[in-house]
Amino acid sequence: DPDELLSVHGAGHCAAGDWETFIEDARELLADADARRALQAKTAAFAAEWHDNVRNVEAFLAGLPK
Repeated sequence: DPDELLSVHGAGHCAAGDWETFIEDARELLADADARRALQAKTAAFAAEWHDNVRNVEAFLAGLPK
């Protein structure tokens, strides 16, 4: 979970290299359609916010000297 972005935004699970945790998380998601939908919604919101090229470029350009 680089920079804890997944956990902070609820956009995924991170097993931190632990195979058993990975398997447990995968099983839980496969068994629970509501949990999958909730995770998908949070992931989509995260991606839209953090990968919005227009907003990010505008913010980058605003920080450059004029």
